[in-house]
Amino acid sequence: MLTIEPSIVLPVILLKPEAVGADKRAGKPPVVVAVAQAGKQKLLPEQASEIAALLDSGMAVCLPDVRGTGETSSGTGRGRRSAATSLSSSELMLGGTMLGAQLRDLRAVLAWLRTRDDLDARQLSMWGHSLTRPNPSDTNFQIPRDDDEALPRSPEPLGGLLALLAALYEEDVRAVYVQGGLASFESVLTKHFALIPHDAVVPGVLTTGDLCDLVAALAPRRVRLEGMVDGWNRTLSAPDLASTYESAASTYAAAGAAAQFSLSTERTSCVHWLADGKAGRAH
Repeated sequence: MLTIEPSIVLPVILLKPEAVGADKRAGKPPVVVAVAQAGKQKLLPEQASEIAALLDSGMAVCLPDVRGTGETSSGTGRGRRSAATSLSSSELMLGGTMLGAQLRDLRAVLAWLRTRDDLDARQLSMWGHSLTRPNPSDTNFQIPRDDDEALPRSPEPLGGLLALLAALYEEDVRAVYVQGGLASFESVLTKHFALIPHDAVVPGVLTTGDLCDLVAALAPRRVRLEGMVDGWNRTLSAPDLASTYESAASTYAAAGAAAQFSLSTERTSCVHWLADGKAGRAH
């Protein structure tokens, strides 16, 4: 349990490779920090095989519940009348954003990891995950907006947003892996109603840039985006995904790091990609 601010306490699970305890000569393991709106109590069982494989590859895995996620969430609802929306509305009225507060929590977790002498916390990887299934392409969105229960599933962009933003602010984050994240904020505004959760809103963000610009700012660090969705939580096609991140791909190519940035319409396994990065650092 980490006390971040007065009355803000975050539950965290830290899993380490078995070899670290058995053989000190094995070295300090790098760390993968996994974040999702659903929190560790859902991420851990649903991604158990992935997490076990990361541990088998010699990597530690940290699962924090930043405020408003997992154990610290105010309820299961994410609609307009939910407690989560009430809290994020209050944060906006006070001049902040819920996403900004959650990013502070996550950076505090990273700072705590760096204090440990049993980890190589200078070699951090971020894993942002969405446990929400995307909507089929033929989903009917022409329904009354005032019935939250009847609405199609909304995107759950928090994991991906936090993973990318943590890398932007923390230079020792070497790799970012996002599954099922929001592809762009622009896609939220091209439809007749906004379906993303209220606490994912960043006022004025598109006056500065979109998520493709955020990814471009991370070059030449390793970034992989899989199964990204639009504002209506529909998986982007390969051409649409490539078009959305064309500027980011160009930035990576100009930096001589084209191979460090990759996209996929399918959700695969994070293990091989993250483990390949670990092997590359070892060399």
